[in-house]
Amino acid sequence: MWLRHRLKRLRIKWGNLETYFKTLSDANEVEKRTDLTQCKNPVLLLYGFGATRRSLSILESRLRKDGFGVFSIDLGGFLELFNTSPIDKLAKLVAQKIEKLCQRHDLPRLSIIGFSKGGLIGRYYVTNLGGAKRVHTLITLATPHRGNPWLLLTGFFSKGLRQMIPASRFMRKLNAMPPPKNVYTVSIYSSRDKTSPAKYCELPTNHHGKRVQNVMLNHLHHSDFVIKQSAYREISKHLNEGLKLASNAVVEDEPQSLQRAAEC
Repeated sequence: MWLRHRLKRLRIKWGNLETYFKTLSDANEVEKRTDLTQCKNPVLLLYGFGATRRSLSILESRLRKDGFGVFSIDLGGFLELFNTSPIDKLAKLVAQKIEKLCQRHDLPRLSIIGFSKGGLIGRYYVTNLGGAKRVHTLITLATPHRGNPWLLLTGFFSKGLRQMIPASRFMRKLNAMPPPKNVYTVSIYSSRDKTSPAKYCELPTNHHGKRVQNVMLNHLHHSDFVIKQSAYREISKHLNEGLKLASNAVVEDEPQSLQRAAEC
């Protein structure tokens, strides 16, 4: 009886593994559901190292249900999968894609949600590549903003991993640049996350007041950030706060614009 049960479980696991490898080749191909020509609140999703675009499908569905125009970018990598390329290279790819989309569809300023390494890609784009003119909110999930000590053991596999080693040249360069003042920047992480330890996920908050937030949750493991409803509630709260701040900034700028027009 025990042996029969074990064999049944092995067959199920093998079937799941076989399905995974059969569908792996198109794991970064997703159905385009967002009409960017009619998109008022665009949100770009950036997945993490070793993952694919489909790993964010649950988060994407929840955002779409709440009225956000969600899209993602194929970040390629090993076998054209898994987001293994250097962070700065991928941030440049993101910058190019966003510029093309904004010019083609006249998109408003958007939000970026980056999971794990995806958060570093989004942050580099916003702080080092002028992304603040296109982005009003950056939310990172389980992102090692101060580097990840585990990569001291495995970082030699790729440059993208070596960049995330604490005190690497890349991390020093990134952390020398504070988050832009006009971008609401939030890092959400968990004390139970063993993959990205909480103390390495904190953003520097000096001189930015409420526009930079560190939010520690106590009940999430690494993959839970893009799956659990409790994580989504926190994401949704900060997305809406970012929209509110962006809207207020536009209203505050209008009188100055009118004054300049009158002077002309």
